[in-house]
Amino acid sequence: AADGMAAVAAADPAATLPGFLLLGLATLFYTLHIVRLGVWAPKCDAIPLALSKAAWELLFSVALMGGLAVSGTDSGREIVTFLQQLMDGVLSLVDLQNLGLAAAWTGAVTFGYTLWAQSFGQAGIRPVEANLIYSTQPIWSTFFGAVLLGETLGPAGGVGFV
Repeated sequence: AADGMAAVAAADPAATLPGFLLLGLATLFYTLHIVRLGVWAPKCDAIPLALSKAAWELLFSVALMGGLAVSGTDSGREIVTFLQQLMDGVLSLVDLQNLGLAAAWTGAVTFGYTLWAQSFGQAGIRPVEANLIYSTQPIWSTFFGAVLLGETLGPAGGVGFV
């Protein structure tokens, strides 16, 4: 990701500085998360640990959404508009069903299962090994995207992949 940002930064370095800072901050927080999980995973059952992680992530997400909603930014206005449409009954039954299915899939499979699997799996390996395994995620995403979905990398994606 950093290499891809570096390729984009060649056009306007000042415009990408916030992105670089956020990328560095995210990397730091994720590494701290892995180290902390390496301490707690061997001491706890995977399900209560995953539930605790999910509760904290929900709390932080709701706080962020609330902060954005009152911020007056474009993102904040989109959140407010969506909530108004939801409360006013503007969304159709099909929209609500699709929203419910997407939320259920995201909550149960892409979030719940992966939280449990990470908590369960990291109980048996050291944080350094876990971080190394997690760092291969872009490789696997690219591989499965190409094999299952026929996706290809353009020039910028190729530079970012390297």
